[in-house]
Amino acid sequence: MASPRALARGTQEGLNYPLLPYRHPAFPHGVLHTPFVIAIRNRNLGDEPLLAWMGRADYRPAEPRLTHPRVYLTEDAEWTLIADDWAYTLFHWCREHRLRDAARWGEVFAFWVGDADRGYGFSHYVNGERRREYIVDSPHFDDRVVVADEGPRLAAESAALHSQEDATVIVWTLAASLGIETDHRNKRLRCYGPMAGAR
Repeated sequence: MASPRALARGTQEGLNYPLLPYRHPAFPHGVLHTPFVIAIRNRNLGDEPLLAWMGRADYRPAEPRLTHPRVYLTEDAEWTLIADDWAYTLFHWCREHRLRDAARWGEVFAFWVGDADRGYGFSHYVNGERRREYIVDSPHFDDRVVVADEGPRLAAESAALHSQEDATVIVWTLAASLGIETDHRNKRLRCYGPMAGAR
């Protein structure tokens, strides 16, 4: 779940990003590219309850497509990961009250990166309450402006980390610091999308 640029940089720096457990032409290098991830510290939720929570109970198993409405689900030892498509379908649906609702299942870490700019952000929920929110806008596409900085910093946060050129490195480093696995090559990843003919 990394951008092509981050893939190259991650390889150089020894960072591993989630890799598909199979090869598919939609994903160069076998890497699932996603701009938005919701991680829930509970690996026993099941796909149907998650799809229903997202208002996508009518979604069915589907072929991966980068810019078509899709939801990708996988788990690691402790966390369930929900990944978005590059149309930001899930991102535009997701609001604070929905993340707070997801926190009834366990700790939540949601994070995103911009597609054509340097923006990024993340939210961290513990015991049903938001503990941390950090949002960086990029109004001129090559700059960074902090527009939200609430709650105590995560242990892995630092000025050096926030100055990293690649936003993917920033958010996935923070995810890894919470125990979210970044190498999913041996995990079972599922893809869901609208039924044929549905919008």
